[in-house]
Amino acid sequence: MRVLIVGGTRLLGKSLVDHLVGLDEYAVTVLSRRAGIFSSSCRTIVSDRDKGIDLLKGEYFDWIIDFIAYDDKAVFKIKDNLKFGRYLLISSCWMPKLNLSNRADQFIHRVDSSLVSLLPDVTMNYLLNKREAELFLETNFSPGTYTILRLPIFLSENDHTGRIDFYVSRLLDDHPIIAVNAGQNYCQIGNVPDLAAAISYLLFDLGFDSSPILEALPSKATKVIDVIQLIRNSLKSSTEIVELGHNWLEQKLPIYLKEEPLWREIQMELTEHNIFKLIGRNSLDIEEWLPTVAILRSKMQTDNKFELRAQEIDLINS
Repeated sequence: MRVLIVGGTRLLGKSLVDHLVGLDEYAVTVLSRRAGIFSSSCRTIVSDRDKGIDLLKGEYFDWIIDFIAYDDKAVFKIKDNLKFGRYLLISSCWMPKLNLSNRADQFIHRVDSSLVSLLPDVTMNYLLNKREAELFLETNFSPGTYTILRLPIFLSENDHTGRIDFYVSRLLDDHPIIAVNAGQNYCQIGNVPDLAAAISYLLFDLGFDSSPILEALPSKATKVIDVIQLIRNSLKSSTEIVELGHNWLEQKLPIYLKEEPLWREIQMELTEHNIFKLIGRNSLDIEEWLPTVAILRSKMQTDNKFELRAQEIDLINS
């Protein structure tokens, strides 16, 4: 089976490549701007997305797994230049934030402007563009030739997003850490090895035909305060957790709300098109993997000397 993986190769994409090249059934090609990070068992095209697709023009792949199609034009580029049996668009479980009347396995045909206006600009633009990519698939691809896989936020020891480092760095510097709204909102965080394994299972699984949209939400939702405490305990930190409301922070330190990665998270209902349900395999509970990730990330930290942290400490002490 010939598989093309496009982008996403810092984190989940790399884990997926590592998983697939260990299986005899797959011949893996990776299109990535990053050289020298993959097994010699896979073919690597070192290029940006558009130039790389041009280099592969006319080739056939049984599966194309596309991590970086951020709008309809990017999907059209694939359709217009490559031949394939099936196309998998990696999207986001955040999509219902555009309209909360939709589940995590439904197309967003109508955007709720009142909700969109509350999103940070970078999140709003990301979701609106992903929506365009999804709707292009719905209207321009035949049923059975594509699948959209919506992923939750996920963490790993190789995480480049800064999400886990936000907490780890603060829990290591002996100053209090802020829990927005006491950390009472729920989040659903994916484990990278679980997600990579699930995707590889689904390449052979007829469950893909059950819906054009699948979601990969973990079965267990966790309060943000419990996530912070889990990381704190794994690091053997005695850092104080200070509970502050988002309205107050909006007045006193709005940049904190912009940078804090989990305070806007909401719990989403698992659907019948959850990939872990389809493959009959449970994802690990966060308590089983996050402590190890936190410890590994703690060994990569540098001195926590930056302006935002200094402002936080001044605010807490005032």
